[in-house]
Amino acid sequence: MNVFEKIEKERGMVARIYSDFNEFPASVKSHFELNKSLMLNDGPLPREEREWLAVCVSDANKNKYCATHHKEALDKYKGKMHIDQVKLFLSIERYDQILKMATPRLQNFVELGFQHGITNLSEVWVTLRWFNF
Repeated sequence: MNVFEKIEKERGMVARIYSDFNEFPASVKSHFELNKSLMLNDGPLPREEREWLAVCVSDANKNKYCATHHKEALDKYKGKMHIDQVKLFLSIERYDQILKMATPRLQNFVELGFQHGITNLSEVWVTLRWFNF
């Protein structure tokens, strides 16, 4: 089974992020495995929080494709995260601004919907950086 068949079997379809690079199957395989590790597998941040971060960063970067894709995933967790409220709180226009925020300010995310608080900042940074390849 090639990587595209595997992706379709596991995810139900081959997303454009993979099909656009069909001439580089080894890279697609690595990208898919990294995506599963960061977004789909269990981790310190619940899935809805990772999708929420993806939507916020994609929207801030004006990446409509990724924002739409991750919004669809986030909708499965409807009511748990409040994207508009968070975007107002952050007032971000670029991803770089997120990285410059101080740790104490990140504690405010608890009040905005993070279930587990910011106990593992490295998980947040890895997730945010993932959407800015």
